[in-house]
Amino acid sequence: MRQTSTTISEPVQPTVCKVCLFLADYSSWLLGCGATCIRMEKNMKRIAGAYGMEVETTIMPRHIHMSVWRPNTDERYTYIAAVSHCSIDFSINTRLSELSWEYRRSAANDFA
Repeated sequence: MRQTSTTISEPVQPTVCKVCLFLADYSSWLLGCGATCIRMEKNMKRIAGAYGMEVETTIMPRHIHMSVWRPNTDERYTYIAAVSHCSIDFSINTRLSELSWEYRRSAANDFA
């Protein structure tokens, strides 16, 4: 008889680079869909904070400049993203905002 064992591994924290690239795409769509700058910044900080990271952004009319880092380490990533060209769509805007809360809840469960 063959015996198998199952190990439960801890959730893997995403790298600063992966979080930054996700936030670049996320913020590009959020701003393109008509979100306000303050809404975008709050959502990005919520998602980065869910993984123990911080984010700083500079929002231009056609580009978003962001830096993401893990406090007390040398791990940092900076990226410039073009704003997505799409029509104002508050339905997508709302769903993207809900996604930031889902990240926060999910990370609280995974990394608590």
